[in-house]
Amino acid sequence: MPDPSISDDDVVRVTRAYLDRMHREPPPRDIEGAVMRSILAPRRRRSISMARLAAAGLMFTAIAAVVCLSLVMHFGRSSIGGASAHWTMVSTSNSPSGSSGLSAVTCVSPGDCWAAGYSYGQNGNTQPLIEQNSGTGWTVVASPNPSASRSNALRGLACVSASDCWAVGYSIDASDGIGQALIEHYAGGGWSIFSVPSPSGVTDTRLSGVTCVSADDCWAVGQSAQGVLIEHFQGSSWSIPSSPTTSSGVDGALYAVTCVSADDCWAVGGSTTGALIEHLGANGWSAFGPNVSAGENAVLQAVTCAGAGDCWAAGVSLTATSSTKTLIEQYQGSGWSVVASPNPADGSSPQLNSVSCDDAGDCWAVGWFRAGPATGLLETLVEEDQGSGWSIAPSPNLSGNSDTQLQAVTCVNAGGCWAVGYPGGAAGQVVMQLMHRAGG
Repeated sequence: MPDPSISDDDVVRVTRAYLDRMHREPPPRDIEGAVMRSILAPRRRRSISMARLAAAGLMFTAIAAVVCLSLVMHFGRSSIGGASAHWTMVSTSNSPSGSSGLSAVTCVSPGDCWAAGYSYGQNGNTQPLIEQNSGTGWTVVASPNPSASRSNALRGLACVSASDCWAVGYSIDASDGIGQALIEHYAGGGWSIFSVPSPSGVTDTRLSGVTCVSADDCWAVGQSAQGVLIEHFQGSSWSIPSSPTTSSGVDGALYAVTCVSADDCWAVGGSTTGALIEHLGANGWSAFGPNVSAGENAVLQAVTCAGAGDCWAAGVSLTATSSTKTLIEQYQGSGWSVVASPNPADGSSPQLNSVSCDDAGDCWAVGWFRAGPATGLLETLVEEDQGSGWSIAPSPNLSGNSDTQLQAVTCVNAGGCWAVGYPGGAAGQVVMQLMHRAGG
């Protein structure tokens, strides 16, 4: 349970200070204590090292007591209406170490899906975690660990085919918090570490998102000590092209990327001045301004496109009145515009972390919010748009005194979607899976 002496204003103040420092590193086991001490200290001393707060990896985990396990949700639909009845929860074995989290999920087909994240090793450092569902359930697949003395995690995942997948993330030195971008490749026979370049003179790099147009054309995005980081794979190796925010030295990060074609890609993120949107056209990457209300600071954490003029981005904004709310933007061929997205009436601090659309035009966005004073727990937030506007779709949570958070979602077809995340609660080798409830 959260400390009752910590007010919503304290939460918002810490959130504002570190809004652009998300997706850095899996939360250490003592992150709650570190942040609580920062919040409760006299105001002149209310600070926490960037490496520690960045380690939370997510904006609102800074005020959550999180023991991370993996969370996997599955949505299956027998009809378009009545989405709320289709989500149920079952548990399966998943993590080799018992404490883990999943940050990304993708499917090649309904019977071939991958999820990636991290698990804690015996020495307390994290190691990459990759799981596969070949139609009969999720199982851990061997993935290389760059170094047992560093904290390693995967945050983005993309597949070109059943035998060609990419996972991206970072390997962080526990002593100084300096990261090194991590890329792993699956070529059908197993996962292996793939060489990744760093910008000249830059020692701190991290990757958060990846997408592929073809086997010889993939993009990965993230951040470095220099600012935004974009990497490109063209058949044999990864390289670093120029991007507007990198060249201008803007302090920012990109968290997600998607491509409609080889010369039509979108990447989104955040900076100290607000949300970031970049577009790849025939002449390279260029900045493409988001549309948020004056006075709002915002972060876009996910982007997906159904076509050249049909894209969605999702995230969170902090308003001029110091309250947080969900943020969804839409692109319909000319510019991005904010679309109304609901916020839970019985909670606070909502955020959306991922968005995906199925082939029937039904879109889903997932994240979490903090429930009301009755529990104060983090609960799943699932929103759906069937073409007439976004609405909250009821979704289950772990029973007992446990947080339940969603990090990523992917839709295979009109019959099913998967979402993954981080549950909290008693340690154990547990993965949560949402299955379709017939007749809903």
